[in-house]
Amino acid sequence: MRRGKRQAHRRKRKARKLALQPLEARKMLAADIGFSDGWIHVSGTEQDDLVEMYEQDGQIVVSALERDATGATVDKNDAVFDAGEVVGVFFEGNAGNDVFVNDTDVRVVARGGAGDDTLLGGFGNDILTGGNDADFLAAGAIGDVLLGGAGENVLFEMEPPAVAEPLAPVDDSSAEDTSPSSDDSSDPLDGVCLDTPEWTTEQLAEMDDASLETDDVADDVVDVSDD
Repeated sequence: MRRGKRQAHRRKRKARKLALQPLEARKMLAADIGFSDGWIHVSGTEQDDLVEMYEQDGQIVVSALERDATGATVDKNDAVFDAGEVVGVFFEGNAGNDVFVNDTDVRVVARGGAGDDTLLGGFGNDILTGGNDADFLAAGAIGDVLLGGAGENVLFEMEPPAVAEPLAPVDDSSAEDTSPSSDDSSDPLDGVCLDTPEWTTEQLAEMDDASLETDDVADDVVDVSDD
């Protein structure tokens, strides 16, 4: 019985060098904007976010910008929603010095989070919470609630207008009309006592003679101014 010898053939494996595979570039949006159950949800980044919402042609427009430390715009994200379907807006600024502006009558719940944030309320009943650090909060309507949180905050609240007291009605019934009536034919001097002297005939004749004598004297006066 023949036994053959079998040589073991080992395959040589090529050594592979470890290297990092390049990843596809992912675009990070300025802010995450979503919609659920009538509420618009806006979540800011860790950088400085500028979010503004306004109404145009029956739609609520949310415009978000991400800015770097120099104030330059890094990225932008916009979203449009039907105004009739929007119940409210919830904004979470997260880190960074964020700015949120509500230029609508849609109610808003806004939280600035960390950083020096600026929150401006709209024409509805908003709740603005600054969070940590020094924040600036300004109400846009009388019903807004401002909560500064920790830090040196500046709050501007709307005060209701002063109500003027109503004027008391004028009672014309007690006033007497002293003006003469057009139908009154009586003499307005009736009842008025005039203290006038009663001249006799003799006194009147004497006054006439005195006036005549005065006229005669005036005729006898000679003008000597030319002399």
